[in-house]
Amino acid sequence: MFAVNSNPFDILGKQPRWLLISEALILVVLIGLVDFQTGYEVSLYVFYSIPILLVVWYAGRNAGLWISVFSALTWSTADIIGRSYELDVQRFWNMTVQLTFFIFIVLGGAALKGQRDQSRARVELLERFHTLAQISPVGIFRAGLNGGLLYVNDRWRRIAGRDEAEPLPQHWTAALHPDDRGRVEAEWLRALGERESCEFEARFQHANGRTIWVLGQVAPESDGLGGIAGYVGAITDMTELRRLEREVLEISEREQQRIGQDLHDDLCQQLVAIQYSAASLKRKLGSDEKGATASEIVDLLKDAVVRTRQMARRIFPVNLDQAGLMSALQELAVNSSRFFDLECRFECPQPILLEDNATGAHLFRIAQEALSNAVRHGSATEITITLVTENDQLTLAIRDNGVGLCPAAMDTSGMGLHIMHYRSRMIGAALRVERHPEGGTLVHCTLPQRGGRLRRLIEAAEPLLSSRES
Repeated sequence: MFAVNSNPFDILGKQPRWLLISEALILVVLIGLVDFQTGYEVSLYVFYSIPILLVVWYAGRNAGLWISVFSALTWSTADIIGRSYELDVQRFWNMTVQLTFFIFIVLGGAALKGQRDQSRARVELLERFHTLAQISPVGIFRAGLNGGLLYVNDRWRRIAGRDEAEPLPQHWTAALHPDDRGRVEAEWLRALGERESCEFEARFQHANGRTIWVLGQVAPESDGLGGIAGYVGAITDMTELRRLEREVLEISEREQQRIGQDLHDDLCQQLVAIQYSAASLKRKLGSDEKGATASEIVDLLKDAVVRTRQMARRIFPVNLDQAGLMSALQELAVNSSRFFDLECRFECPQPILLEDNATGAHLFRIAQEALSNAVRHGSATEITITLVTENDQLTLAIRDNGVGLCPAAMDTSGMGLHIMHYRSRMIGAALRVERHPEGGTLVHCTLPQRGGRLRRLIEAAEPLLSSRES
């Protein structure tokens, strides 16, 4: 049984379809009887729309069409019995007009019901989205066409370090770390022009100085007409993962340092001692055939000492001071030319200083990994390392003439490429690995420098380098 205070329309909606149609047919018959009793002077055809609309609303458009046909026949029967026509065509015309009117009622009711259902579905979807967004472990936001923030969930506020009472930034990139904001906005604008989603890694800086690393993605939101209504995005807190990656990288650096020092301080010294012993043996043997063999051993040991020292420097270069990056890259090019038997050049049109030694170390490792990939995977015979500055941006480029990387190797699935991308993110740089139009591979790392700091460092580098040369 239905509750006394139930909504009548809810009761109709809960009835079986066959019962609702049966009730509508009975209602049509009752209206027809009343219509017959009132005579043709008083027309009740408008009241036939009541059962038609009820059936359309709760049983569907097709059922409403059948009820409209039945209503037209009922009205026509009541009209024929209570009224005589001189011509049959008049009776047929009136019946056609009524049926057309009832069909319009069906179509109009179905259209209204469709709009109601769409609005209700949209509201339910928004409520579902809001519930999922509130319990989601990732930060979710929506932005308008111009990038202005429209909605953020609680997780986004916690990641961004913003209280609930604090107003939202005008643009979704405005909450990012100043060193990452320009890079991420450039990536978003590029994806915007291509109508694609944008993936990025950036930092949020809280008021207390804490830095949060996030992995984010922004995708266009369709308006249902082929256009873009706005953008939706999600950010995931990657701070703990970045900390673990940094620890693994630091352990790797320390191990490389230890191996490099062992090669230089232990193995090289042993080889040098053996070289002196072989030289002493050469002098004792004189110039006969055995002496010539000892001389050959001395030459081989000299070459082994040189190669071991070069290997040690490749594994762990000297500490990078302000001007050390240029020296380290120049030495990397020279040693690679000798070690791999290829032509490797370093080009730096103007001297460049770096305030942060860690930044220089990361850039050196990126160049070292790119050069190693060019030799091992690209079979390159010519490699050019370029370090330039333009528009307050430091750019490190490594180009080779090899076979190029295959599309499957262009992603970050390989350990070497993954580490290169990670190092670039650590210093706030953007890294691109792509095929060069003229052949080979181009590794392009761009590091933005704010406030003209890089320009001042370039000017300060010239007297420092001049003093070194003198």
